[in-house]
Amino acid sequence: MKQAMPFIIIAALVGGALLFFQDPAEEVVFDPYHSQHISLHDTTDWEVELFADHGEGNVPDVGVKLTYMGDPSDIRAYEFFYSSMNGLGGYYDQQLDVDQFDGEIIYRTECNFCQRDGEDPDTDMDSEIYRHHQEGDFVIYWETEEEIHVAREYFSYSDYMLDAIMEDMEEEAAD
Repeated sequence: MKQAMPFIIIAALVGGALLFFQDPAEEVVFDPYHSQHISLHDTTDWEVELFADHGEGNVPDVGVKLTYMGDPSDIRAYEFFYSSMNGLGGYYDQQLDVDQFDGEIIYRTECNFCQRDGEDPDTDMDSEIYRHHQEGDFVIYWETEEEIHVAREYFSYSDYMLDAIMEDMEEEAAD
């Protein structure tokens, strides 16, 4: 026992030092350039915030923040879709096996429907790719213990918001 005691003390000191000196988890702050809340026509179970933000290169990111208003442990699976009406494109996410759902989903992707045919956002900074509304449909399906639910809504990313992001991205590219 006398021979094992120093090893136990050293292990406790090393474990305590690792616990004490670890970096705190960096909290991710959700602060997009522009966001808008929409109310789903069919349900009040979800709070939906659509957003657009600066992206990589010359194309903005778009996405959605979903907050489940009920008990998060009830959610077994979910999937959502946005399909653009102005151009081909959209985004979706599907999680068919949700284990530790905390009640919030933040999904972000490069805008694949902001570009008009024949324009290259990486080479044509003065193009008119952001000068119109991006209208589309948003649909979410989710499964609880009892049943499968669906909700949908029509919305648009406004042209003034996309113009403002484009101007900011042009200024950043010029610097």
